[in-house]
Amino acid sequence: MDGGLLKWKMENRQLENGPAKALEPKKYVCKTPLQKIVSLNEVKQAAREIRLRHLDAPQIVDARSMGRFSGIDLEPIAGIKSGHIPGSINLPSTKFWDLHSGTFSSKDKIIELFTSHNIDLDREVICTCGSGVTACVLIYALHRLGIHEASLFDGSWAEWASALDAEIEIH
Repeated sequence: MDGGLLKWKMENRQLENGPAKALEPKKYVCKTPLQKIVSLNEVKQAAREIRLRHLDAPQIVDARSMGRFSGIDLEPIAGIKSGHIPGSINLPSTKFWDLHSGTFSSKDKIIELFTSHNIDLDREVICTCGSGVTACVLIYALHRLGIHEASLFDGSWAEWASALDAEIEIH
């Protein structure tokens, strides 16, 4: 599936027209989740540890665009301020895709992306975005590297920025 229809067409593979064939429903049970979910309070604690420069503090990595992270672009959700969680690192999810082939980045490219953003792959990573969906690109990238302990802040920026006591950095 890596590359989807774009790659399929580039490889000159056969296509069909018309309605999709009906498939029998199947039950899927996920035995091991790819990530752990963290709460707003856990992310606040991680942000405090980062601010206090704890060497083993979790890293908070934000998958949103640089414009939204820096506070230049407006958030798509009305009433939500732009900016980012203090101490978080911006690594836009779009950097993990080859736009020409539609494929996900190689392991070498994934390592390069994380290390060039000063993300220590031997420490805990909390992944966030706007609403908890795009952060899963970061989790998938870490999973491809064999790192299965990544955490998802599923409330993400929408929950953080909505909190009455939210600390918001802009730059």
